Amino acid sequence: MKKLLLILLCLPLLFTTCKKEVEEPNNVNSNTENNNISSMFADIKGDWEGYITYSWNDSVSVGDWYANISSDGPNLIIDGYFVFNLTEVLVSFSGDIDDAGGYPSINATTQSGGDFSGLIDIEESSGSGTWTHPPTMEGIWIGSKSK
Repeated sequence: MKKLLLILLCLPLLFTTCKKEVEEPNNVNSNTENNNISSMFADIKGDWEGYITYSWNDSVSVGDWYANISSDGPNLIIDGYFVFNLTEVLVSFSGDIDDAGGYPSINATTQSGGDFSGLIDIEESSGSGTWTHPPTMEGIWIGSKSK
């Protein structure tokens, strides 16, 4: 009788300790990769160059610009500089790149407070946009990825 009682007490214990584990669904967001700008626009990473126009004192001048687009984890960042041909002043800029409906959008500022904006065409490896430096300077920039 003791054996039967022992078996009856141990049997429920056996079932509760051998409970099948239910795996919880992995809550990894499938859109995480899509929201990773660095992965979405990996082809634009590298060195870029082009020209910049600027108007100042009722004249338009041209300068050269150089930049590097690199990743900072899931983000893309841009660092570079441009040189005014007339004054040969070097001005650095930095910023980030966002997704503007499937096109990389550049938002950067210069060391002295100017603003850059524009879009990159991934297929053509080129970009263009505008820049301003209040109160009197503004222009456009055009460039492409260095081969």
